[in-house]
Amino acid sequence: MLVVEAERHPPAQLQPVLLTSCPILAAVDITLVYLPALGAERGIEASALGLLLTIRGVVSIMSRLFLGRLTALIGRRKLLITGTLVAAVALAGASLPVSVGSSRSSCP
Repeated sequence: MLVVEAERHPPAQLQPVLLTSCPILAAVDITLVYLPALGAERGIEASALGLLLTIRGVVSIMSRLFLGRLTALIGRRKLLITGTLVAAVALAGASLPVSVGSSRSSCP
């Protein structure tokens, strides 16, 4: 009975991590799902969107190579807060209206 009770309630140190990672993972999933729709709405070609998603994936994988050292250098908490703020600003920026496409001049 004691083991079951401990499994229901994660340790106090784990709760802040879970509360932070859940919105981050949700934001990544939302970006991956809605980026094609956003691109279609703004007139961005599917190949450009594919390139953007590929770059995001490659950068995500590459970041794992030095993430441990970066965590040791500046600390988990500071890195987590900074990363969350940068992601929030980037996602907010993605929602801003941007004029995409070529400007066509009229020919006489």
